[in-house]
Amino acid sequence: MPSGRDPLAALFGLSDVERALSAEIQRPGDLESWAASQVKQAVAAALGAAEEKLATESRRHADELRSRFTSLEHGLGASLQRLSRLEAPPRKLLATALQVPEQEFEHQAAVVAGGSSVAA
Repeated sequence: MPSGRDPLAALFGLSDVERALSAEIQRPGDLESWAASQVKQAVAAALGAAEEKLATESRRHADELRSRFTSLEHGLGASLQRLSRLEAPPRKLLATALQVPEQEFEHQAAVVAGGSSVAA
């Protein structure tokens, strides 16, 4: 009789070895897939964090500019009011200083200037 090895058992043994080798060969592929997946997740998380930080900084900058412009608008409004008071016609200032109604002052000024009296 040939050797004590059963050819069928040897075939199953070979099949087991083949499956084990195939599994070992697939493992690096699985590891690469897992690593690629982890890298993609990390990149997506970093991108999301960067976008959120940019959005936050953009909102903060817009709020700061809005606040500055509001302050400038208020200051400009106050300056324009002061300027309009300074540039008021001298007659109005004189009428106010003399405590005469402005319409009466205009009438008297026209009479003194030799112009016609315009009824208001």
